[in-house]
Amino acid sequence: MKKSTVIASHAAIFVLGVSLAFLVGKDSKGAADGVDSVNGATGSGTRMSGDGFSSDGTVVGKRESRESGKRTGGKTGKTSPGESLGKINKISDAYDRQRALMDFYDTLAPDQFAAVADEFQKLHHYGNTGTEMELLFQAWAKADPTAALAYIDENPETARNRGEVLVTWATNDAAGAEKWALDKHEGDGPNPYMASVVKGIASYDIANASRLTASMPMSRERGQAIDAMAKALLMSGKEAAFAFPDTIKDEFLKGGYVLLISQNLAQQDPQGAADWVAAMDNGNVQERAAGNIADRLARVDVRKAADFVNSLQPEAKANAAAATIPAMSQDDIAGTARWVSTLAGTPGYDRVVESFVWSCDQRAPEQSAAWISGISDANQQARLYNRMLGDWAKRDAGAVRSWVAENDVPDNIRKRFSR
Repeated sequence: MKKSTVIASHAAIFVLGVSLAFLVGKDSKGAADGVDSVNGATGSGTRMSGDGFSSDGTVVGKRESRESGKRTGGKTGKTSPGESLGKINKISDAYDRQRALMDFYDTLAPDQFAAVADEFQKLHHYGNTGTEMELLFQAWAKADPTAALAYIDENPETARNRGEVLVTWATNDAAGAEKWALDKHEGDGPNPYMASVVKGIASYDIANASRLTASMPMSRERGQAIDAMAKALLMSGKEAAFAFPDTIKDEFLKGGYVLLISQNLAQQDPQGAADWVAAMDNGNVQERAAGNIADRLARVDVRKAADFVNSLQPEAKANAAAATIPAMSQDDIAGTARWVSTLAGTPGYDRVVESFVWSCDQRAPEQSAAWISGISDANQQARLYNRMLGDWAKRDAGAVRSWVAENDVPDNIRKRFSR
């Protein structure tokens, strides 16, 4: 079994650093509380060396193993594992408690985890029980992942930890985790376990993760797998992330990678994500990502968001414009209306108009309602009239009756709102 300390959850990364700091630093405050007897052998794992991906998607560098100790089988003097857990649970300082938990879990033999999990659920807790339970199941996954998963099947209240077990297992033993996920899945629908396997594998083997993702049907689970890969790619640097979608032949799948790579990047660098997507010559691929990027840009600089819209292929402009309008109209409804008018004829223009209608329906309802006539799809136009005028009528029914009487609207709309 390959071993790695690449742990997928941010919480686990935090406590791993804490545990290592403890090993080379001072004693835990928990020792003063009578829990020094639970500090056992340290965990084992691997660390990544090298931080890039080669052209075929594999990791550049090597995976270096280290063994810093072994499990002691819960032999902590006269203190039983359950008693040790109880003492640790009483540490009020979250930093020290989680550090002590990491050390304690490393002392457990594979057949002791189930009893500790039972005990954990019975206790009243000081801290974040979700995070600390994740630590337990991650440690269990390193010792005996199939037993951890069997326990989860028998205890539905722990089902939220299944993903963490699979991620940890796949990080250490990709083939074993993949086989379990394939064998466990029943029926023709998307495999609910495979996204977690991909998340574990993507941290060190993009090519294998990509293979598994491509085998998944279009689904929420495949979206989760692509998101895990996008995060892993960006960890290796923007150049590797930007190059990867071009290795995907399926256009829809490629668009999914562009969407999630740009979405993750835009959280920190919206202009960088905008520049990358704007440089693409495929409007259908751009369209998937354009709305999220425009929304992020508009929160920072509306003018840059408008420039981004104008730089896109025609197929992608409507999504980006619709996402830009709410921020643009906050300070300038009339100016936004003029900008929306310049986009007339853009594919999907009805989405742009509807976004404008909702952006000012509370502040300028007369102008908002007037734009509904610009919707070309009759069914969409009728739905928008009914929703927008209906909400307005709740605030001021007389104003709606006056507006309907003075404007050209469909007969069924006039009939409903003239009463």
